[in-house]
Amino acid sequence: MYSQEEYNALLTELRNERTERKRLSREIRERDNVIASFETQENLYRTLKNQKDIRDNYLDILLGNTPCATIMMDVNRNFIFGSKNSLNAMGLDLSILNKSDFLKNFSQIVHTDIIIEKMSTSFQSVLEKQEILEYHESIEFKNGMKGHFKVAFIPVRDKKNAMVGVLLQFCDVTNMQKIIEEVQKASNAKSIFLARMSHEVRTPMNAIMGLVELSARENLSEQMLKYMLSIKKASDNLLSIINDILDFSKIESGKLEIMPAEYDVSSLIHDIINITQIKTIESEIHFIVDIDSNIPNKLIGDEVRIRQILLNILDNAFKYTSEGFVSITMSKKTQNNNTLLLGIEVTDTGDGIKQEDIGKIFETGLGLTITKNLCEAMGGGISVESVYEKGSTFTIIIPQLIVEQCEKIASVQNSDKKKILLYEKNDIYANSIIKTLGDLSVECMRVANYNIFCTELKKSYSFVFVSADIFAQAKKTAWALGVEPNFVIIKKFNDNAYEKYAKTLILPTHAISIANILNETNDGANLEENFDESRTFVTTDVRVLIVDDISINLMVAEGLMSAYMMHIDTCTNGKAAIEKIKNTKYDIVFMDHMMPELDGIETTRIIRKISGEYFANLPIIALTANAVSGMRNMFLQSGMNDLLTKPIELPKLNEILDKWIPSNKKSKYAIFKPLLDSPQDLDSSIMDL
Repeated sequence: MYSQEEYNALLTELRNERTERKRLSREIRERDNVIASFETQENLYRTLKNQKDIRDNYLDILLGNTPCATIMMDVNRNFIFGSKNSLNAMGLDLSILNKSDFLKNFSQIVHTDIIIEKMSTSFQSVLEKQEILEYHESIEFKNGMKGHFKVAFIPVRDKKNAMVGVLLQFCDVTNMQKIIEEVQKASNAKSIFLARMSHEVRTPMNAIMGLVELSARENLSEQMLKYMLSIKKASDNLLSIINDILDFSKIESGKLEIMPAEYDVSSLIHDIINITQIKTIESEIHFIVDIDSNIPNKLIGDEVRIRQILLNILDNAFKYTSEGFVSITMSKKTQNNNTLLLGIEVTDTGDGIKQEDIGKIFETGLGLTITKNLCEAMGGGISVESVYEKGSTFTIIIPQLIVEQCEKIASVQNSDKKKILLYEKNDIYANSIIKTLGDLSVECMRVANYNIFCTELKKSYSFVFVSADIFAQAKKTAWALGVEPNFVIIKKFNDNAYEKYAKTLILPTHAISIANILNETNDGANLEENFDESRTFVTTDVRVLIVDDISINLMVAEGLMSAYMMHIDTCTNGKAAIEKIKNTKYDIVFMDHMMPELDGIETTRIIRKISGEYFANLPIIALTANAVSGMRNMFLQSGMNDLLTKPIELPKLNEILDKWIPSNKKSKYAIFKPLLDSPQDLDSSIMDL
């Protein structure tokens, strides 16, 4: 038997043993858990390592099969990973690249430090701007490898969009560069060939066209005139094709340049009309011109290309129109402080276009394809509306810059005090004139009936506009009624009949030519008070220089002046004019206002600065189509002596020549046949109106 004390001691021992067993059991379990955890972590590590190896393997496969060498750098330029095969080919050992400055290592394998400097600058730029940077570089490595590479620095961001590095790529484009160079060589060879072809063909073509132009003005038989016009038309077509081929070549090669410069809108319009109206000689097609008089007279744009666009569209209109009319309308669509949208519409009553063909009209034929490309190159566009067998309207929109403090293209002084009587039976021409006069804020009364005309003729009108075919009868009526109206003859441009008692308005009429008439600055101004037939002359002792950048303008001017039997020289730009004037003593110079590079005003100022009495006193006459008031003063202030407006006509030309050519150099007299030689030619046929 245990005593109570022994029993308690034994019980305490048993309890302690049980507690110890529990502790040991707990420790064993905890040890087992730790061992199990270690085994799990080892398994996880092995799994992750396998996955990383797989990813690295796939990355190596990806980079190895990428045509570009790819390198990943951190923000400190340290190498992270890269294309093993490509880097080995360049001569880089990947074992020394890990966590080292890649660009510093790269500098050891290339021949020039300039490449490394450029790469370092590019790396820093990408870090700062966080934008992709690309460029092309020819690189030669020290191991003998070389080529032309496209180098790209690409910013790399994490999920929070923070910059973590830069991806560098080298793409070998050596073969592509060789192809580009070969294509460029072929393109250059084509350009050289086309330039030579242009020169070789255009030179004789211009001579042919010039001779035909002058020959057509002679007293030819009807059959010979038809032959001349056929040659002229064929020459125009051939020259147009040559120009189109050259321009299309430039568009294909991306070398088409738009060269904006300040230009004179009135000069542009005159040139367009002067070139286009030739097409009306052999047809009954009416050519109508409607110019918004509020267009600023000076704009900044590519005048040469705008002229080309208008001539292409007008040529297309005349080509497919056999009767009716072709019209060109020029207006400003919108305008802000320094820019306007120049709107141009060319409408014809020709063949029209089928609806299914409208969508591809600008893809067929060089002319319209080039026109579309030119419009778009200047930030504008072109569209067409057409009804088959009824006609078409081409609409062109071209943005142009405005010259500050520039006056509008045409205005009439004291327009509210002027009133016009119009006697024109042709509705198309009459409506065009009425609309233009309305735009110029000038009142107009149109009549097409003899009795009404007689009644209105007795009233007070500032000017009486009559068509050339009824002018003789209209003048007889005026004499019979005892009135002396201020007649203006409306006639076709190839009608060379001369009338000293009336002004002349050449078809197609427009705001500029009508404003010139009403402001009494037109070529055909009434010379009754100061004109005398005995003052017309010929001379063989006078040398004239005509300067104009449009060849057809030179031909027209030279042809008109040829009747005076003067020695005539021509040139197409200001620089050539200065050299000619330095080397030849001229009696008078006719200087076009608006020309590329040096315009007429700049050329005149240069001439006046040359030392010598000859250069200071040489008569220089401005050639211009400008109807804006104040232009004469501008020309005179620039050093010019006088003004001859376009189109040039004999009365005004004679006045200018007579004024500036010394009397001792005038010898014989030229005779210009007027419509009516004298009032004695009147007869009783006025009732035949």
